[in-house]
Amino acid sequence: MTDIKPIIFVRTDANNAIGMGHLIRCFALAKMLESSFNVKFIFTNTDELIANKFLENSYDSFWINGSDKLNEAEEVTNYVRSNNAFALILDGYQFDSEYQKKVYDSSFKLIYIDDLIYPNYFCDLVINQADILQERYKTNMQTKYLLGVRYVLLRPDFLKVAKDGLREINSIKNIFISFGGGDVNNTTLKVLKALLVLNIECSIHLLSGPLNQNSSEIGNLCSEKSTLNFYSNLSSSQVKELIANCDLALIPNSNLSLEACAVQILMITGITANNQLGYYNSFQANKLSLGIGNWDDASEDEIVASVKKIINFNSEEKNTQLLNQHKYIDGFSSERILHQINTI
Repeated sequence: MTDIKPIIFVRTDANNAIGMGHLIRCFALAKMLESSFNVKFIFTNTDELIANKFLENSYDSFWINGSDKLNEAEEVTNYVRSNNAFALILDGYQFDSEYQKKVYDSSFKLIYIDDLIYPNYFCDLVINQADILQERYKTNMQTKYLLGVRYVLLRPDFLKVAKDGLREINSIKNIFISFGGGDVNNTTLKVLKALLVLNIECSIHLLSGPLNQNSSEIGNLCSEKSTLNFYSNLSSSQVKELIANCDLALIPNSNLSLEACAVQILMITGITANNQLGYYNSFQANKLSLGIGNWDDASEDEIVASVKKIINFNSEEKNTQLLNQHKYIDGFSSERILHQINTI
């Protein structure tokens, strides 16, 4: 008789306001855990078609009423407890100290995926992929912390490629641009226009997400020029291949930059949201990319200057950035995270 796996519930969302990042990294974590646990998802404000697509129809999903935060917390707690679950994972900025305190229950473990640092935590385990010192955290209990890139939440395709050898890029012929699932400020179009002003002999590959309300405008512009290629709603393996076939990426310091780092590609990165600051600082400290600061504040001239600078990198400068990326992500975070969750 086959042993029944313990249940872990994941509470997160994806929509126009918050983008796809929380859902994508929770899917990555689910793939890490599925050999030992039965992973199920709880949503409130996520389109069912989007959830099923990005979860690859691999996990049971449930929708609850999330109009009131604390009432939702009580409903989630009761639901998790009634299913005799091993743990609940939270990923979202609404799951602050107040929510955690309401949800925390001695009958199951509470895990929080973090990229901001709250004054207090009421959970058993915190996962933060950025290089954050544990001393910056304060907690009211014996919380375990998994901090830094050793615990990076990447989908299997990216963990696998991270274990490959060092990539070599001799010249920049293909440029990758993507600013996440939502791209509320239409940074993709801003960066594209800067590259068109630069007028370099490269093919440009633009990836848009399912929540990007500017996709039609970008797609129409791409259809007018043979060197512009537009992609939307790609699978994990397709995103990996697209990045691998490009030489330079202009992207935010979101989970996408960690995926790109695993593949190894020359990068210009910057911030599009406050939660990306930790990743941005890590990338600059480890010399993984050329930093542009805040993408919203970057002028056309600054974007052009950054692209020119990286195009003019000599072989040593190119190889150093790629080598730093290769050292940064080793592809074994899945094994580390599964072990730590099994032992909380």
